Amino acid sequence: MLKRISLFILCLFVNSIAFAHSFFVKATIDSTLLLIGEQAKITFEITQPRELQVQLPIFSDTIVRGLEIVERFANDTVVMEDYNQLQISQSYLVTSFDSALYYIPSFNFIADDTVLSNPLSIKVLSVPVDTTLHAIADIKPVYAPPFDWMLLVRIGIILVITALVALLIYWLVKVFKNRKVAEIPEANEPQRPAHEIAIEQLTALKNEKLWQQNKIKEYHTQLVDILRVYITNRFGVSALEQTSMDLLGELVKLCSKEPYDILKQILILADLVKFAKWNPLPNENDKSMADAFAFVDATKELPVEEEQTEVDGNSQSTDSESAK
Repeated sequence: MLKRISLFILCLFVNSIAFAHSFFVKATIDSTLLLIGEQAKITFEITQPRELQVQLPIFSDTIVRGLEIVERFANDTVVMEDYNQLQISQSYLVTSFDSALYYIPSFNFIADDTVLSNPLSIKVLSVPVDTTLHAIADIKPVYAPPFDWMLLVRIGIILVITALVALLIYWLVKVFKNRKVAEIPEANEPQRPAHEIAIEQLTALKNEKLWQQNKIKEYHTQLVDILRVYITNRFGVSALEQTSMDLLGELVKLCSKEPYDILKQILILADLVKFAKWNPLPNENDKSMADAFAFVDATKELPVEEEQTEVDGNSQSTDSESAK
């Protein structure tokens, strides 16, 4: 019995070592010394088992603060010789406009276990100015430009045209004031609530069946855009101009935890599809749509009448209990 237990523990230890060696990440950079405005290429090489689903890190506009992303390259996937391993290369072209030493930390690559990439550093130098190229010269005297008669003519023409337009406007206003035709005022169409517009757009997107036609990126992009417009109209937040993380940072103060968590899952999956070429399962696509409806319903603005009815109902209940 003791031998079997020892053998079982040994197998677990060997499997964990084998997994660690079969899933690892290597970060490289083609140049560690740049001048301001020059570009460098950062590459993450992920070696993994063929059937393993790895969640890659998502970057918005920068790798780290001050190190801007100029271009994202498509992922390059290579099948290893034994056909059981894949090597995926994820590359970014970066630049900086501030001279500094930038430290690129380790990033998480998540699967059954979390693997960290190795840290990197890059030094950005300012461009030296050669003061010997231009000798110091005296200040030149001020020269008065010749009188421009054509400019005077153009100004005169503009003044005449402006006077004629003003007279025409005055005449039109006087004519319309003298007309005694009764005009029926048009009723202003009330502005539709933001949640009604969002639900209508989500329903239309659902009926298009984009992800069923393998248009998964377009489906998630339109879904998130509808929610961003809704958030802008509902909360007055510039949602269309913000990254997902910045938007979530503002909404954490504006809505409760449950709709916040729902929106977070929608945005994370959409970013994975758009930037990491993630291919969600069918139920994940359907869940994003259902979550979008749930988020709108949970954060919609209640009409004043409904709020007043709830207040009156609570007051009547309190009065009845007091009378008893």
